[in-house]
Amino acid sequence: MTEFGWLIELKATVFPAPTYYGENEEGVLGWTSDHLKAVRFARREDADLVIRCEGWTEAFAVEHGWDGTPLRRRPLRTSNPLPHNVARPDGSKPK
Repeated sequence: MTEFGWLIELKATVFPAPTYYGENEEGVLGWTSDHLKAVRFARREDADLVIRCEGWTEAFAVEHGWDGTPLRRRPLRTSNPLPHNVARPDGSKPK
């Protein structure tokens, strides 16, 4: 059975290989080349909302399908989670 969902992918101008928003090699929420470790969104609107809230200009929502490979169910760690009303390290605030 094929499952479908939406991922956040970086444009090829940033990385030549597909790169997704998900669990990176350190086990932290970030960017990964492994689509199985990507955050899966049920709706495109949800992926687009994260892109807008983070202010990413080189990312886009992409529909993706999986062949039923089971997901590893465990919580992700975040390197530095910020509430949505707090400025980022570069001084910008989420929109």
